[in-house]
Amino acid sequence: MIEPIFEREFAPQSYGFRPGRGCKDALRRVDELLQSGHVHVVDTDIKGYFDSIPHDRLMKLVEKHVADGRVLGMIEGFLKAGVMEGMESWEPENGTPQGGVISPLLANIYLDPLDWLMVENGLEMVRYANVIPAPRTTILTYSIVNKYFGKFRGENGFMCIRCVGEKRVFNH
Repeated sequence: MIEPIFEREFAPQSYGFRPGRGCKDALRRVDELLQSGHVHVVDTDIKGYFDSIPHDRLMKLVEKHVADGRVLGMIEGFLKAGVMEGMESWEPENGTPQGGVISPLLANIYLDPLDWLMVENGLEMVRYANVIPAPRTTILTYSIVNKYFGKFRGENGFMCIRCVGEKRVFNH
């Protein structure tokens, strides 16, 4: 119901859990970038991503595009739905329930500002969910990539996102 609202706004380098896009499309885009002269890939992962998304910040992003209080209430109810572990129950303060029907959309909504930050700074990035194999030119190093991730975390208040860091750098 709300997916089309956000889908038309998402940055083009986001491939995870989107209609008509998938991991093979993301890999094809990485290959296209490598073929066009990008010679390094900085592969990063956002550790504990789905469990760490703050509900209040996520809801502010949703509210920028959705005004219907009933829809907002449903989303918030979904985020705060109780969790049973054994005989104990608790209400999550952060995160989107993995496996939940709306969780992938909410995860993409939360990372969309990072996607656009990279575009605005002229950096190529291909994101599949919370995994970011980022094809780079020869002058772009992990420290530069980390600078923009840090900017995203700090300036936008997304302190819960922790980038695990550089896993691999490939020369093409």
